Amino acid sequence: MRIRLNGDMVQAYSDSFFGLENEEFFIPVREVKAIQIGQGCTWWLFWLGLPTLTIFVGVVLIILAFIVKQRYLVLHTSQVTLIIFYKRTEKVAQFRNAILEARHPKKPPIPKPPAPHPVNKD
Repeated sequence: MRIRLNGDMVQAYSDSFFGLENEEFFIPVREVKAIQIGQGCTWWLFWLGLPTLTIFVGVVLIILAFIVKQRYLVLHTSQVTLIIFYKRTEKVAQFRNAILEARHPKKPPIPKPPAPHPVNKD
């Protein structure tokens, strides 16, 4: 799955199962409710290592499950939840900041009105 910010829309493109299925959809940035960035254990290596524990391969797979981390980005909206696994941390941080900036743009400071001149009543 690929995802990018395109103006005020989040564009997501999914290509699955050897290119037999693909879809592209657009989500308005205002629909983004939350962004989650995390990393965790590679659980499929752990579960693959359990039945092969009697041979040395199982021990290696279980150790690798805790060493090799999966990094993911979760984009929550009211209609859909997108989960994207990634390798480059800096691009994900840039994407997160761009979404947050588009969702809540910084407002320019309000200029102070000029101070009134003192009036002499003489």
